[in-house]
Amino acid sequence: MSFVRSNRRWVSAIGLAVSSSILLGPVKAQVAEAPPLPALHLICTGTASKDQEVGTALDFLADNARTERVGTADSISFTINGDDTGEARLPRRLQSAYKEPVRENWFRLINVKRDADEITGQVRLHGMYKPMFRLDRLTGLVTLSGTLGDFSGTCQPYDPAMVERKF
Repeated sequence: MSFVRSNRRWVSAIGLAVSSSILLGPVKAQVAEAPPLPALHLICTGTASKDQEVGTALDFLADNARTERVGTADSISFTINGDDTGEARLPRRLQSAYKEPVRENWFRLINVKRDADEITGQVRLHGMYKPMFRLDRLTGLVTLSGTLGDFSGTCQPYDPAMVERKF
């Protein structure tokens, strides 16, 4: 007799649990999400280097021209959103002839990784050309390296809404 009573309680407990889950729905755990990181806007000045053939007209005619890495002063801009997406503006000398910009001279950032000391990722110029970049958060140094050229310089954060134009 006691066995039957305990089975009825067990069946009643299961029935109560099933009916309450139907009425109340699934219970979701409350997880505190971290607030999204603010967008980071950087302007970086430095040197863009690219291989160029140098020599005199006679050197080119005789196929004696040599290749040198030639650098010029230039700048790169970055916008990195809180969800690790973003864009970079590259100088024309570092762009490939075939490119897929988001808007004029601005290209999508991919594989962005942030930590306390650095931000790394790639700038997607097109499907086959994605130069890598590294931003040092402690020193402000930036390096970008790809087969078409390199860039190195220093970055300063800026607020696009508050930026003062030089002219």
